[in-house]
Amino acid sequence: MDTGTLIRRLSELIRDRREAFMKKDKLKSVVLKFSIVFFIVIALLTYFSKTINNMLLPKVKVVSVQTGVIDDTAGSNDMKTHYLLPVSSVDGAGNTGIVFVINKTENGDATVEEVSVDICNSDELYCEVTSDSLFGDSQVVYKTTKSIENGSSVYIEEETV
Repeated sequence: MDTGTLIRRLSELIRDRREAFMKKDKLKSVVLKFSIVFFIVIALLTYFSKTINNMLLPKVKVVSVQTGVIDDTAGSNDMKTHYLLPVSSVDGAGNTGIVFVINKTENGDATVEEVSVDICNSDELYCEVTSDSLFGDSQVVYKTTKSIENGSSVYIEEETV
């Protein structure tokens, strides 16, 4: 073998090695770029997860429970506390119905609890109800964007004035 052939083979070997290293470097570069994009997307989704979750929850409007009666001329003799709730918050007919009461968890999330009520009286705006599960500091749902059931997580919309 002469030196020219040896030099040519050596240069081909060097070129082949260089191409192999360049392919590995290109592959490493692609993997590195993909990894960076992946971790950025994961970080953004983690940061916005609460917002995304709230967007998917049923949005509800609530009102605080008020004590009172619609018409006191009948003179209620029962010893139960009577509450005035918006008509839209009471689901029922006749003398019984249900309302959804807000329960807030320690981390600020809200769920609803279905509570049975006895309907005593009503007019165009309010229902007069009694229940052993309602209290003066309770909040009841009077409007919702999706159907809700007992235990549903909800997002409480603030009233805009």
